[in-house]
Amino acid sequence: MGNRIVRYAALGLAFLISACSSLERRTKLAHELYEQGKTEDALAELDAIVERRPDYVDANALLGRIYREQGDHGRAIASFKRGIEGDSERIDLRLDLGRTLIDHGLPAEAIGVLQTTIKMAPENPDALALCGQAHLLSGLAADSEGFFNNAILISPDHVLALEGRAEALERLDELDEALESRRRALELTSEGAELELAWGDELTRTGRIAAAERAYDDATAEDPMDPQGWYRRGLVLGELGRLREARDAFLVALEADPLFTEANTALADVYLAMGEMTLAKEQLRLYLQNAPAEELVDPKARRHELDRAFRGE
Repeated sequence: MGNRIVRYAALGLAFLISACSSLERRTKLAHELYEQGKTEDALAELDAIVERRPDYVDANALLGRIYREQGDHGRAIASFKRGIEGDSERIDLRLDLGRTLIDHGLPAEAIGVLQTTIKMAPENPDALALCGQAHLLSGLAADSEGFFNNAILISPDHVLALEGRAEALERLDELDEALESRRRALELTSEGAELELAWGDELTRTGRIAAAERAYDDATAEDPMDPQGWYRRGLVLGELGRLREARDAFLVALEADPLFTEANTALADVYLAMGEMTLAKEQLRLYLQNAPAEELVDPKARRHELDRAFRGE
C-alpha cells in the first residue's frame, strides 16, 4: 500500500513537472512570435496558456505588456493582477501595473499599488518615480516632489523623476528649480541642436523669451541648415519686437525648406507689422499654394485680413 502511494505521488509530481515544462515552452513560443511581429498569434498562444492556468506568471506578464502596448489598458491591468496573484514578489509586474493604472487614469489605485511596491523595494527608483507621478496626477504636487527627490537621490539620471520633479516644482511656483530639473532631463535625452531647440521651447513655454532666443541662436549655430531652429528663433524675435531680425530668420528657414508653410504665414505676419503689404500677400499666396488642404488655417479669413491690411482699414 505504501509503495503504491509513493508511486502515485511520483507520477503526480512527474505530471506537474511536465505540465509546467509545457507551459514554459508555450510561453517561450509566444515570446518568439511576438518578437517576430506575429502579435495575434502570440496573443492566441498566451490566451490558451492563461485559460489552462489563469495565474501563470510569465504568460500574464507578456500578455499585459502586449495589451498595454496596444492601448487596451483594461485587459493589461487584469493580466498584471493575475500575474501578481501567481507571484506576489514580482516587482516588475507591480511596476507594470502601476504604469498602466496611471495611463488608464486611475492614479489613486496606482498609489496603493506603488506604495506597497516601495515597501517591498524601498531603493527602487522606478517605483518612487511612478509613485510621484501618480501623486502629481492626483493633484498632490508637494507629496509628489518628495518621491521624485528620493528617486533622483538613488538614480541622479532618472529622466522620469527629473521631468516629474520639474512639473511638481512648476505647480509649486518654484520655476527656477523646475527649469534646472528639466534642463538636466533634456541633456540626458538629446544633444546638440536638438537639445537647444527643446530647451528653447521650454524657455518659451515658461515666458523666458530673451533666454529662448539665445537657445535658438545656439541651435542654429549647431545646425545652420535646420529650418526649425530659424523658424522658432524668428517667432521669439517677433515677440521681442525685433522685426527685421525675425524676417531674416524666417527667410533663412524658407531657404532651407521652401515648402515650410508655417514660416510663410509667420513671415506674412512680420511683413504686415512692417507695413510691407505686397510682400505679406505673396507669402500668403505661397502658403495657400503649398500647404496640404488639412493644414490650411481658414484661408478665406486670412485673405480677408490681408486685403483689409493692404487697404489700410
